[in-house]
Amino acid sequence: MRKFLHFLIVISFSSCHITKLEYVGSQNPTTDKVAVFVDEAAILKPYFIVGKGYEKSSWMQKINKEKIVKLAVQKAKSNGADAVFFKETFIQLPSTNIQGYSRSDSLPYPFTKGTETRTSTTISQIPGYWQKEILFLKYK
Repeated sequence: MRKFLHFLIVISFSSCHITKLEYVGSQNPTTDKVAVFVDEAAILKPYFIVGKGYEKSSWMQKINKEKIVKLAVQKAKSNGADAVFFKETFIQLPSTNIQGYSRSDSLPYPFTKGTETRTSTTISQIPGYWQKEILFLKYK
């Protein structure tokens, strides 16, 4: 009984680590050769986008990139795409700038110049995130 329970626990945890790729796009006749690109400048032929892929993961999963590439190539072959383009774009969120100014006068002596203090604080963090797209391409 203990071995069976141990086996069920192992099966349940291993099922949580399944990497999936969802495809949204057109269905074309299957293809045999699929090129994989990570840089748009490397795509020399004119193309149009026939579909997009979305990584699907569970709450305990780390996405396996090698498996995603294999799944994307399989989806491209079955849906008639000639190439797969893994595109990453950094989306920068607006930064925050804080500036302050303060002035203090010498109160006991009203006819003299007061002392002036200027402070300027700039907080320039570059917050943002990486947007990942998997594009399925068909050559024109």
